[in-house]
Parts: sequence; structure tokens; C-alpha cells
Amino acid sequence: MNINFDNLEDTLFEILDQVKVLISQETWENILLNCTKNEMLVLMLMYRSSDVNMSQIAEYLNVPLNTATGIVTRMEKKDMVARVRSAEDKRVVLIVLTEAGQVQINTMMQAGITY
Repeated sequence: MNINFDNLEDTLFEILDQVKVLISQETWENILLNCTKNEMLVLMLMYRSSDVNMSQIAEYLNVPLNTATGIVTRMEKKDMVARVRSAEDKRVVLIVLTEAGQVQINTMMQAGITY
């Protein structure tokens, strides 16, 4: 993989996408600040895409839809994400970052920089 130093943030996300299954839960817990590995991956996906649907989350995490639903429900209880109806199609439910979720991802990114 070629590293693009002009856009280091994108490169970091590409690397995490490639190694996300290789890093143990214990390692993630050391840097995730009250957030599970899957919750952190959802936050990072949402940081890169302003809103996503449940199918996109399940596909990204490589988990069944019901597992992704459970993860998002826990994140809602922690006020990291919210479910909202799409403006274009009211049948579609989108998952969006809340202000607390944005703070969480910013804190994790800062913590990652200091390691």
C-alpha cells in the first residue's frame, strides 16, 4: 500500500480498514475510552460518511444485520448516534452521529495521536 502523506487521515482509515479484524478486543479497550471495538469502527465509518444505514454498518463490520442493530442500539443509549428518517424517503432510517459521538471520535483520534 502506498502512503499518501498529503492526506494522512484517509491513509489512517485505509490502514484501520485492513487490520480491524487482526487487533484483539483487549488492545482496542486500552485506547477506546468507554467504547467497544465495533462501536469505534461504526464511529469511524460515520466520521467518513455523514449518515449511514444499518445495512452499510453490518456490511462494514462483516456482521449480521441483527448484530449491527444491537451495536447501534447500545450506541444510542450512550448518546453517540441517533436514528433519523431520510428526508428523501421516510421509509429509510439513517444513523447519524450526535454531538456526543463527534466528541467521542475526536477524543479517540487525539488519544491515538499521543500513543
